[in-house]
Amino acid sequence: MRLPAVRVAAVTVAVAATLLTAGCTPAPLGAAGVILEASGHPTVLIRSCPGIAVNQVWVYERASNLRWGVADPGRHTVTEVQLLQAPPDWDVPDVPQSSRLTEFSPTGTYQVQLATDHPERGGIDLVEFRLDDLSADRVWATQPHGRAQVMTRDEFDRQAADNCS
Repeated sequence: MRLPAVRVAAVTVAVAATLLTAGCTPAPLGAAGVILEASGHPTVLIRSCPGIAVNQVWVYERASNLRWGVADPGRHTVTEVQLLQAPPDWDVPDVPQSSRLTEFSPTGTYQVQLATDHPERGGIDLVEFRLDDLSADRVWATQPHGRAQVMTRDEFDRQAADNCS
């Protein structure tokens, strides 16, 4: 029994499309890291790729249910967000008082997550950090395979730019 030519062509196209797209990786969203500013506050550094906007920043304390976040109601681009302080024109979503993170503990472990406007990919996750591990000259950043790395701010900016190219 011979398959009709249309059926053979459809199967060929499906197999070729699968082979062409199987090795493709999604375009990067950007990079984010945490640094301790001179004021002593942890700050998220945001380097989003062209066409990607970060629209939410959340920090969670790992040992409890405490969290804090900010959301961008428009398209107010930021490259840094001082945690526990909303950037201008950003909103602070309602979090129940019993779950609201209001201060950092030097021995606490925290995780930062960023949401983007990218419809399929969502956001950028950061590794856990401890306040006493941060400093003004070291950026804690997640690398493409989820591994944390400590680097200078210049190295972070270079790697973020390379990530988007």
